Amino acid sequence: MTELVIYRGLPNSGKSTHARNWVSSDPSLRARINRDDMRASIHGGYHKDAERAVVAVRDAAISTLLRRGVSVACDDTNLPQRTVRELARLAVLAGADIRVEDMTDVSVEECIRRDGLPCYRGEVPVGEAVIRGMYDRFLKGKEYPLPLP
Repeated sequence: MTELVIYRGLPNSGKSTHARNWVSSDPSLRARINRDDMRASIHGGYHKDAERAVVAVRDAAISTLLRRGVSVACDDTNLPQRTVRELARLAVLAGADIRVEDMTDVSVEECIRRDGLPCYRGEVPVGEAVIRGMYDRFLKGKEYPLPLP
């Protein structure tokens, strides 16, 4: 059965590493979709005014792949409940199963430490302030795993 795997976690929690490993175990029937990669491809990076277009491309890619029988890993941060609901809706419409990989148990300190390591793909570090801000907004005081919408 085709599935959509929704990764949830702070930047540098290991979502993309897990997603890449999952895809590499069956690349003909699995794909990875990530908004950061799409932003870089479409606009050369983040532009606030272009984010709706990036989300539209993400959703179209996920829907098309699922309908063609390819399982998809979406390894964005996916911390807002609304985002998980929207992604789950795409899976339901495509007749795919949904699995959530919650990586919010990786500490904010570890994510910040990893952010300072040399980037193996030439990425720009996210920055401590951004990581702490996401932690405060989405994870602080919440139980693990995050509740599903």
